[in-house]
Amino acid sequence: MVGAQTVNWSGVAGLERSIQDLEHAFSLHDCLVAAGRVELLVESEEPSSHASAPHTLDAVSNLHAGTTHCAAVSRLGGMALDRYILGMCGRITQKSDPRVLSLDIATLIEPLATALTPRFNGAPGQEHWVIRRHPKTGVRHLDRLWWGLIPYWTTEAAPKRKPINATAERVATAPMFRAAYAKRRCLVPVDSFFEWAKAKGGRGPRQPYAIAMQNAAPFALAGIWESWVRPGTGEIMRTFCIVTTVANAMIEELHDRMPVVVPPAAYDRWLSAVEPDPRDLLVPCPSELMTMWPVSLAVNKPDHDEAAILVPVPPSTPDLGL
Repeated sequence: MVGAQTVNWSGVAGLERSIQDLEHAFSLHDCLVAAGRVELLVESEEPSSHASAPHTLDAVSNLHAGTTHCAAVSRLGGMALDRYILGMCGRITQKSDPRVLSLDIATLIEPLATALTPRFNGAPGQEHWVIRRHPKTGVRHLDRLWWGLIPYWTTEAAPKRKPINATAERVATAPMFRAAYAKRRCLVPVDSFFEWAKAKGGRGPRQPYAIAMQNAAPFALAGIWESWVRPGTGEIMRTFCIVTTVANAMIEELHDRMPVVVPPAAYDRWLSAVEPDPRDLLVPCPSELMTMWPVSLAVNKPDHDEAAILVPVPPSTPDLGL
């Protein structure tokens, strides 16, 4: 692996410090579990840099790796690794009819050979509905893209680097994201997304919360997309990731990051490539527009993709005061 380097983390305290130092510079790529050993692969936003950070944890339980990225960890002994993984925007809900998810702006909806079931627990490595604007015609399309960005310049036939999030602070400058941010912005329509609360006392499983709008209507997350041609086969693969920013007052009870929510009045502006850096949109959505409620730990596994995921449950973290 060109440019690979090893980050040595000694002990839990070292793991905590290292994740805090790397949290804004790196994006989580994958989490592999074998014989009680957790190996993290975190990836720099620079295309020439990659860091792998293996660390063995003795008290790992209830860990689940998604199809492409480690998208949900329900328990890691309260370690910083748990906070980092679950704090990313790594789960969304797209349960509404595609005509509703078009947000009244997409005029063309991708025709599908078979009817799709709603997504109640959408994860990275899966296809999801995305709204894009055709650069020549201006027509806005609702079609299916893979969650996990592969830049157009990627030369590997089976890329390992597929970030699911891009930070608002670096999306305009990081080589992994800057071209897509300037020219290929998109909207990811969702009914809700999920975040995980800090475990009380740093122990036990973290409580997942569903987060939606007060009016229960679908809303748009800020995304960027790429069209990549697989070397050797010519297969075209369209992928996306979600832009995150600092959390609003409500969500910061759970974590210090949240996805950027694009207000309806700014849909056209975000989709248009005329303005390469609409930086003022990369801000947290006001708390008073949103609501959140505790949901079952079943959401930690993408295989649990049913309506029951969204049913409120008694919170296991009463210290939040929710």
